[in-house]
Amino acid sequence: MIELIIVLFKQLLQIPEPKFSQTNTLFANKDLQKKLLHVFSQESVLDSFNYLSQDFSQPLNKKLCMQILEIQYQILKNFTPEQIYMNEEREKEAKDTLFLKEKELEKRRMFLKSTRSCKFGTQI
Repeated sequence: MIELIIVLFKQLLQIPEPKFSQTNTLFANKDLQKKLLHVFSQESVLDSFNYLSQDFSQPLNKKLCMQILEIQYQILKNFTPEQIYMNEEREKEAKDTLFLKEKELEKRRMFLKSTRSCKFGTQI
C-alpha cells in the first residue's frame, strides 16, 4: 500500500507547470508545483520523505529507493541553489516581495470580479 502512495506522490510532483497559453485565466495554475510543495510541507509529507530516505537497509526501503530519490529530485529541480540555501534576511525579503505581489494580484482580481450580488440589482 505504501508503495502506491509513494508512486502517487512522485507522479503528482511530475506534473509540469502549465504555460501561460495553456491556462484560461491569469491566476489559475501559477506556481502549481510550489503550491503543492507548500501543502506537502504543511502536512509533514516532506518530513516523511526525509525519514524514508535516511536508511535504505530495510527491505521496504530497498524497494522504494529509486522512487524516493526521484521524489527528492522532483522537489529540488524547480529551485536554484540560492533559493535552497537562503539566509534568514534574504528569506524575509523574498517572503515580503511575494506577499506584496499576492496582495497586488488580489486587488486586481477583486477589481475585475464583481462584488455586488445580483439580488440587489434593479429589475425592469
